[in-house]
Amino acid sequence: MELILPGGDIVRISGAMAEALREAEPHPTDRTVFRVRVYAGVPTLDGLRRRGLVTAGDGEDDWRLTERGRQARGRLAAEPGASGRGGGAAPLGGPGGRPLRATLHPDIGRDDADRLRAALGGRSGRPDAQDRPRPEDTGVRVGKGMRAAYLGLAAVAYTTMMAAGPVPALIVLFVGATVVLVVRGVTGEPHTGPAVRAPAPGNVTAEFAGRFVEPRILDDQARDLLGRAQRAVDTVLESSLHDRGLLLDTARNRVVLADIEWAIARSLERHTVYRHQIAAVPTPGERSRRAAERARAALDEDVRAVLGRIARLEDYADKVGTAELEIEDRRAAARLDAITESTLRAGAAAPYEDATLRSLVEAQQLALELASLTTPESPPEAAGP
Repeated sequence: MELILPGGDIVRISGAMAEALREAEPHPTDRTVFRVRVYAGVPTLDGLRRRGLVTAGDGEDDWRLTERGRQARGRLAAEPGASGRGGGAAPLGGPGGRPLRATLHPDIGRDDADRLRAALGGRSGRPDAQDRPRPEDTGVRVGKGMRAAYLGLAAVAYTTMMAAGPVPALIVLFVGATVVLVVRGVTGEPHTGPAVRAPAPGNVTAEFAGRFVEPRILDDQARDLLGRAQRAVDTVLESSLHDRGLLLDTARNRVVLADIEWAIARSLERHTVYRHQIAAVPTPGERSRRAAERARAALDEDVRAVLGRIARLEDYADKVGTAELEIEDRRAAARLDAITESTLRAGAAAPYEDATLRSLVEAQQLALELASLTTPESPPEAAGP
């Protein structure tokens, strides 16, 4: 997204950068200083630093908003829907870089993904899981007014049959039914079907069991790592370079990153399960203790492999951010060079304008001197009596 800062300066930031700016907290002892939360992630913090929005503070993990960063934060706060990413229910987030969304299997289509995300949100009590009637319902449910009209018509037909015979009664019944249907069409009383309940969230999630990873099922360590991976992926996919197809084929880039994120999420889910299992298995003797050490060592090795993949993702996101900043830098330089050129052109015309002005002043002065020479002096006033 692009933000126009006071003075007309334009800064381009990713969604992760915008979130980090929004969530910056005032310093406990100096409310004019805003600090960025550490879990924003390395690519996000580095992108903010390169754009001049944050600067290093006193400690290793102390990143503070610059004046430019505070201006950008103010612009974000003034935008509609600034309290969340695109409105709606707030996604999961918290200290430690926790992911903001569930990771879905790349083969799940867009419609099914929307349905699954709605079910995952509804399972937490969000309003998007409420039962609601569907417009395509075809069942017919007659209102009270229509029931009264039909009953009245039947009574009139019965009375007519008793008084005049069956044929007039059939005529009355036919005409009356026609009138009722016409009146119903004019008044626009709808055919409303019985409310069809949307599938329960549990049914939808069961349908896609094993094809999504929720942040809430991961332990803290796994959530932190998945958060870093997701932020790196989002940085790339939300960049202008990706939108313009300057990285790879846009569709291919999205598919490859989705595959990598899914593989990382599944690995972290497995790590969470294994950590719980290792902690739960008792180790009464030396043999079991050595086995637990081997299990922890193997798990640590797998975690390091996942960390390496996440680091490569972050490096990719960092390079994308650097290239994006370079484009922004060139665009800003071009604007400033245009101002310089315009100023120089204006300055080049100044000597001509100065000479013209001096010539005009000199001509006017000469005219005044000539006028004083040619104008007769006023006669002296006559003396009084």
